[in-house]
Amino acid sequence: MDLVGITVAAPLLCERGEAYLRVERAVGSRKLGTGREGSGGFREGCTRLPADPKDGSCPVIDAGTLLTAATAELRKRNIEIVGQGLGPCGEIKGDYAAWNMSIGVHAWSEAEPAVRVVAELLERYDLAGYTGVAVRGIQCAVLL
Repeated sequence: MDLVGITVAAPLLCERGEAYLRVERAVGSRKLGTGREGSGGFREGCTRLPADPKDGSCPVIDAGTLLTAATAELRKRNIEIVGQGLGPCGEIKGDYAAWNMSIGVHAWSEAEPAVRVVAELLERYDLAGYTGVAVRGIQCAVLL
C-alpha cells in the first residue's frame, strides 16, 4: 500500500478466522484520543470532526469519532461495516491498545478500502495515533 506516513501492521490473526490490521500515523499536529472515561468506554477529545480540517481548535479527537467518520465514508462506497469498537483478539478489560479498536468489514476484499479511508482521515485531520480495521468474515447462524 502506498500511504505516505502511514504504517499498516501485518494482520493479527485471531479466533474464528478474524483478523486485526493496525493503521498508524506517527506524526501530526493533533492526537487521536484514546483515554478511557472512568470505568466505561474510551472517550477523550472532541466528539465532532472540525468542519475545516485545518481548524486547530481541537487538538485531540476522540478515536470513536474517527471510526464513525470512516464508517460513514465506507457506507457511501457501498461497503457494509459490521461493528465498531472492540476488535479481534481484543481484551475487553484492557486499555485502548489491548482493545484493538477498529471498524469491521466482512471480507479481505473490503479491508484495503477500509484501511485507506482510515489512513486518509488520519492524514486529513493531521492526527498522530492508531486505530484499526477488523476483518470479521460473515458470521453464520444455524436455524433450528
